[in-house]
Amino acid sequence: DKDSRYNKFLSINTIIRSEIIGVENVPTNNIYCVLGGGTVNVGQLFVDSTITIGQLCQKVASLLPQYTMHIVCSSQNIFNVLNRNSSSENVVLHDEIIPAEQYYCNAGLVITRSGRNTLSELAYLGIPAISFVSGCSYRKIEQTNNINDLNISTIVAANNDISPVAFADLCQKMMQVKKGEPMLPGNDEAIKSILHL
Repeated sequence: DKDSRYNKFLSINTIIRSEIIGVENVPTNNIYCVLGGGTVNVGQLFVDSTITIGQLCQKVASLLPQYTMHIVCSSQNIFNVLNRNSSSENVVLHDEIIPAEQYYCNAGLVITRSGRNTLSELAYLGIPAISFVSGCSYRKIEQTNNINDLNISTIVAANNDISPVAFADLCQKMMQVKKGEPMLPGNDEAIKSILHL
């Protein structure tokens, strides 16, 4: 109220990467568990929660034999831990990050963390998703807000302590959800606003 430098705000939808704008999602029986960015030089809590999500997906895959569960590991250390576990035949472990456009094009469901950019991309493409809220208390609040702010039926939250049976039920439910209406990105509005300055 008192500082004139902060009296002109513009709120727009998230800017979407150009490689994502061109993606067309055709849902299949592929479920992609995307474990996020790197897990090197991060806190142990982040590493542990990442492993927990990956192990949960390995367990759930055996309960969902009609689907292929792709687990996209964020780094070699996560792959090494998950690779030591026994998995059903419908689990595909990827030992490195693969381009988002590669799995967005045929994903029937995406399992991910609740980062703003990833959730915005999923909302833009209308892909059903289960988003894990995890990490320190600050991160949990931020991630919960990210999901709540979107307020769309195609993206639901889950906690790391969900049981394999409950998670399998949630996966099946979300695989039946119809693709959402694409969320409009803020790209054009951002450019127009910059040009008007």
